[in-house]
Amino acid sequence: MTTTLDRRNKAPRIRLPRDGSAAELGADALACRSCGNRVEHPHPARTEALPVWPRVSPAFDAMGGGARVAMEVALTRCEKCDARRDRARALVLVHGLGSIPGTGEIEVERVDAALAGLDVLGIEGDDTARFTRSPSDVRSLVEAMAPCGASCSWSLHLGTGGDPRTASATRWGAVPADLARDTADAFQVFWRYSMETETPCAPPSWTARRGRASCAASARCASSPATR
Repeated sequence: MTTTLDRRNKAPRIRLPRDGSAAELGADALACRSCGNRVEHPHPARTEALPVWPRVSPAFDAMGGGARVAMEVALTRCEKCDARRDRARALVLVHGLGSIPGTGEIEVERVDAALAGLDVLGIEGDDTARFTRSPSDVRSLVEAMAPCGASCSWSLHLGTGGDPRTASATRWGAVPADLARDTADAFQVFWRYSMETETPCAPPSWTARRGRASCAASARCASSPATR
């Protein structure tokens, strides 16, 4: 018989995102700034013009091509990503993570990025509750998953060659296969160590452990802006 404890300690099922083809935005649609999915008739309160710096070739930089000029791209949030951000905000308030003045929104960004890392793997909504029971749980999740979650965002994809006139046909469909695997590897290390210590926590010397788990995203994610 499966007990409540057994179900709680059972590893979540990971579902890597499907490779979504690019979809034309059309007249009244925008891309979700987080998962990249096409959103028809976006809610004005979720819509914002964000600066995106287009990628240039190394040869251009080597020749002193000058400063890149940012272009503004209107992006929105789909219902699922907006609900995830609301959950992140609630966790920050409940656990007092933004208690230092001026850090509240920063903590929301960080927690949302961590939850986005789980979202990429198909772990969303109430399925994330086991990892966010206490302030230390949330901090450990942020340390483990926020870098990869941030690097999977559509807004970052636009800065690395994505076409702002398109969206992903599926949620997280634009995430490269190697980055999706890196995110899954990071979660597997986090999960195994959590089971060893009987509480959700990032391993000590996390960067080194994640490197051994072949999470190549660790370097490129570290400098990424948090998913918004």
